[in-house]
Amino acid sequence: AAANYLKPGFTLPTGHKARVLVLYPDLFVGSLNSKGEHILNPQWTAAAQDNVRWALATGPVGKAVDLQFMTADEAAGSLVLADAREAFKWRATDIIMQAPQGTFPLPEGQTKYKKARNQSYSIGPSLLARIRAIHGKSDFVLFIAMHDAYATAGQKLSSILGATATGMTAPRGTLVMRDLPPHHGNAMLVDLRDGSIVWMHGDGAFGGDPREKDGVVERMGQAFDRFPGTRP
Repeated sequence: AAANYLKPGFTLPTGHKARVLVLYPDLFVGSLNSKGEHILNPQWTAAAQDNVRWALATGPVGKAVDLQFMTADEAAGSLVLADAREAFKWRATDIIMQAPQGTFPLPEGQTKYKKARNQSYSIGPSLLARIRAIHGKSDFVLFIAMHDAYATAGQKLSSILGATATGMTAPRGTLVMRDLPPHHGNAMLVDLRDGSIVWMHGDGAFGGDPREKDGVVERMGQAFDRFPGTRP
């Protein structure tokens, strides 16, 4: 399931190409073992960081706005990144709960998400002031968070054996489901003029493998669906 949000009436500035600071993406790429534990793989995560940056810079988003990327060293020494990510997480959850499946203009006569579509969101004045004090030359700040855990051989075998055992004992006609490896995340654009959230896309079942160039192109296409300025 996906959740989309676009601030009513929002368009990118017309006087210049908007400057967007990409905060160092909050990525987890690792394994899901037979115990259901998520084990970070530093090499996979580093590859995903490089690929996400490459895909953004060379894709539709990079053509629509002037992207400025926070480096890993800048992220390590940042005085605001941790709090910004925490605020991003809670704002994204709020939007997902209030605006399921999309808040973009609906066909005439359809009003299912009217209330959510007219809702406004902000990161708040305190956090906005802290971000602007450090990154005030940017017009917008872009948050990205993704979590990918790939099943190990042991996890796959455990799932097969577990499903088989459960199926043998479950009542006839019962559908037996096993947890799938997670591939979820969110992206959000915040206007640094007033702290308002102007765009967000969240997805609970991303496609595309961010460890690979071909896969990350598919992933960014999904994650940045209807990003401002990327569609006619």
